[in-house]
Amino acid sequence: MFVGRSRVKAGQALLAAHPDTSVLVCDDGLQHLALHADVAVAVFDERGVGNGWLLPAGLLREPWPRSTGRRIDLVLHALADHLVPHLSPQAPPHPAHIPCFKAHKHLGSHATALDASTLPLSALPRQKLSALAGIAKPQAFFDMLAQAGVAVHRAHSLADHQDFGDFIDSEEFNQIKRDGFVCTEKDAVKLFPLLRQCTSGNSAPKAWSVPLVFVPEPAFFQALTEQLSSKNGHQTA
Repeated sequence: MFVGRSRVKAGQALLAAHPDTSVLVCDDGLQHLALHADVAVAVFDERGVGNGWLLPAGLLREPWPRSTGRRIDLVLHALADHLVPHLSPQAPPHPAHIPCFKAHKHLGSHATALDASTLPLSALPRQKLSALAGIAKPQAFFDMLAQAGVAVHRAHSLADHQDFGDFIDSEEFNQIKRDGFVCTEKDAVKLFPLLRQCTSGNSAPKAWSVPLVFVPEPAFFQALTEQLSSKNGHQTA
C-alpha cells in the first residue's frame, strides 16, 4: 500500500519498489485524470446520488451520469445488511451499457483490542461503553453496532478523517476513555498508535475496533476480471 497526494507518483513509487505488480487499485481516483486507468469503477452507498446535486449542496463531486472526464466501466452499489429507515437504499441511475452490481457490508464478528487481542462482539462490555466514529456517516456505524447487539452508552460523532492529535487531550475523550470505547478500523489506524504512545499497562483505556466486512457479489469480480483481461498488453490500474 502506497499513500500520496499525487496518484501518479504513488503508482510509480509502488512499481519501482514492487516491479512484479500487475494490477494497481487506486482508491478515490476517478478525479485523478493524470493517472491512466484501464478499468474505472464507480461505487455508491445506500444514498445513491442523493439529491443529484454537486457538493456542497449534494453528494456528488461531478454530474452523474458522467458526460465528461473518465470513462466508467462498472458500477458497484454497496448496501448495509441491516438497513434502518434513514438508510433506505437509493439505486444510482446509470446508463444501460454500464453493468451495475451490488455489494453488502456488515460488521465483523470480532473486535480487536488495543493490545491486538480479539473477542466476539457479544463479549464486549454491556455497561458504559462509548462508541466513536470519525467517518462520513458516523450514525451508520452506531446503527450497525446496535443491530449486532452491542449496547452503546454514549455515541460520539466526530469529523470525517478526524485528527486525533489534539482530540486525545480533550475532556470529551477523557470521558470516552473512562467508559471504554469501540471505534471503526479507519479511526483505530490513527488513534490506537497515539494511545499506545501515551499510555501503558494498567493505564491503557479499554478500546476496541470493529472491522467493516465488504462483500461484492461474485458477478462483479467476474466482470472485473473480464475487463482486466481485455486490456491485452497493458499494465492494469
